[in-house]
This record gives sequence, C-alpha cells and structure tokens, in this order.
Amino acid sequence: MSTVNHVHTMLLNEYFRIISQTATDSVTTFHVLLLADHPVYRGHFPGNPVSPGVCNMQMIKECAEQLIGHEVLLDNVRQYRLMEVLSPQRTPELDIDVEVGLSDGRYQIRSTVRSTNGISIDFKAEAAEMPAS
Repeated sequence: MSTVNHVHTMLLNEYFRIISQTATDSVTTFHVLLLADHPVYRGHFPGNPVSPGVCNMQMIKECAEQLIGHEVLLDNVRQYRLMEVLSPQRTPELDIDVEVGLSDGRYQIRSTVRSTNGISIDFKAEAAEMPAS
C-alpha cells in the first residue's frame, strides 16, 4: 500500500507557478513565475501591481510544504526582511531557496527569495503540524 501526501495549496498555480526545482545538500531552489493575471494584483495596486507581503510568505510556505510533503501551520515568523518590492511586471521570475529542518517536533524554515536584482526577501520561521480538524 502506498501513501500519498496531500499538500493543500492556496496560491500555487494561481498566483505563482513552479517552473523548476533543484536540490543540493540542504537547500532546494524553486524557480517560480509570478502570474500577473491573479486578481490580487487588480487591487494591489491598479496599474502598478505589487506582490503583497502575506502572499510572499504564503508562497514560501507552499514551497516548504512541497519539501515537507504535507501542509503545516506557519505560526512563528522570526524574520521577514523585504529588500525589494516584488512585482509580476518588474520581477516575474524568482528563485526561492528553501531549507527545512526539524527540531523538537517543529519545522524550522529558512528562505531567501532572489530576483535578477539580487536578494529580495530574507525569511525565517517556525511551523507546526496542522491541528486535527
């Protein structure tokens, strides 16, 4: 009998698409494309679409969940340093480096988001198993 892991995604293939995934010893790089036709960009901001910070964090979380194999609860963001505003027009393709560790039953997630201009986001957070519903 095989087990299929289920990762519930909110933004994958709607807000962003994973073009490729490359793993090294401890870091996996997701090369992604921001999808400019997502409705969030119509309101944030009309004529000058900007990726909302909460969507950036969710995008990182969903990449981490691809590595973990299931959905987690991101409950402790220790660092979210935005060094460049992301936009599907100015920075449509991004590299999201993700490293996931497990310590005391909690996932330690570290991520760096890079555009062609350099580092855009430096992110560190902890996540827990999803509570039973």
